[in-house]
Amino acid sequence: EAGLKTALQIARCPGIRMEGVFSHLARMDEEDETPSLAQADAFFAFVTSLRANGCCPEYVHIGNSAATIREKGFPFANLTRLGISLFGLFPSEEPVYGDLKLRSVMSLFSRITYVKTVPAGMPVSYGGTFVTARETKIATVACGYADGYPRALSNKGSVLVHGKRCPILGRICMDQFMIDVTDAGEVAEGDEVLLFGRDGENALPLSELAEAAGTITYELLCNVSVRVPRIYENAAPDR
Repeated sequence: EAGLKTALQIARCPGIRMEGVFSHLARMDEEDETPSLAQADAFFAFVTSLRANGCCPEYVHIGNSAATIREKGFPFANLTRLGISLFGLFPSEEPVYGDLKLRSVMSLFSRITYVKTVPAGMPVSYGGTFVTARETKIATVACGYADGYPRALSNKGSVLVHGKRCPILGRICMDQFMIDVTDAGEVAEGDEVLLFGRDGENALPLSELAEAAGTITYELLCNVSVRVPRIYENAAPDR
């Protein structure tokens, strides 16, 4: 009732036109639809009350990526809004999306700025949390947590260089981190590094990084900072 009263007060203010009303399904990405359907029922009861009181917003929406993929229709709704699925990712790992195939459209690349071979017993990066167990060829990658690459991947994440997985060594720094390229073949300064996404036939799923970092894909996408240049390309099968 309080929400209805507030909405009607706003709608009746001079010079204001209430164009739309919406809610957001907080649990539509779960296998059990019951909480989401209850939320939708409450929302559309609210919309019905608005209309009964002479307030008829043109736009009504509640469907998000999960609801759209699961083909859930709602009364009165005439808009839907996609979020994570526009990036080619599912809202959750729940087995609720049927046979739909999505293709990730965002990839993060960097380059190697330095390559050095060090002996066994060499501590790497801040705090020396990683110590080489063998002679190791180490490459420095120009990306760090100031770019939005999660520090939580220190000592447990990996990247792709020439299609080969290269583990992260030591702590991720503000502007760079180190990787083991001993088994990646010929590696040189300027070589491209795939941090997540796709590079031709090679892929490093963002969901894998999110799980290793103890977070969700949404956060990793949002955290890519404004200082990282964006390159927009038409969708192509090899990139």
